[in-house]
Amino acid sequence: MKTLKSQVRLNDVDLTVCGADKSACMLFAVAGPCLVTIPLYDVTEVYRKPGTVAFVEEVILRQEVIEMLSGKGISVRHGIYTSEDTVNEMHIGGPLTNDRAWTLFLNHFSSFKYRLHEQTVAVLPEKIKKTRADIIDVVGNESEEGFVVGGPIGKFIRFDNVRNDCAIIAKLVPSDFSSGVKKTAYFMFGSRLRGTEAAVRYFLQAVDYLNERFGDGHFFVSMDVNNEDATIDLSKDFVDLTDVVF
Repeated sequence: MKTLKSQVRLNDVDLTVCGADKSACMLFAVAGPCLVTIPLYDVTEVYRKPGTVAFVEEVILRQEVIEMLSGKGISVRHGIYTSEDTVNEMHIGGPLTNDRAWTLFLNHFSSFKYRLHEQTVAVLPEKIKKTRADIIDVVGNESEEGFVVGGPIGKFIRFDNVRNDCAIIAKLVPSDFSSGVKKTAYFMFGSRLRGTEAAVRYFLQAVDYLNERFGDGHFFVSMDVNNEDATIDLSKDFVDLTDVVF
């Protein structure tokens, strides 16, 4: 975790967007509001009063997503929605830190796990350790850290937090939700902030390509990230884990 010097207080970090023209059709199966979220971190113990903060870097990433949506003719407005609302969603940060992403992963990606070294787990905020125990597998060797998708016989994606991270981009479509819910949900994250930065910026460059590649269907893909500059080697295609996850 970074120090509080690189964090900012936010009164409301959830934004919604409304799309009304055909330029949004590649993004969403049904035009309508879209909830854009980033992780919030509890600093009650630090400030000695209830409060949350967000990383400046993730606030900037959110703004870049909003600008992309605006460029496609989708207007942006503030608002908060419950999980039952039929609104499209975009989530920056994975289920370990993003509360809304965590809720959706429990329902739709229940086999997904973080495999983390015991020292990594030890420095996580207490709230995360208490509430996210069901998605964390603790290991004794740093070389065993990574993401696990598809359960015990699925896929292990190793990351090296010194040199390399892993970026994940996933999409849920209306058929993945309960009857009557017509929404699309996107997820962009890495094992650390660098991976999340790379995932979001790859998404911004390649979202149309991803939606052309998978059509109206859902997907779950991963990419290797260079931790030094949060870049992805675009000469290599992503690893398609869709059939493993769904």
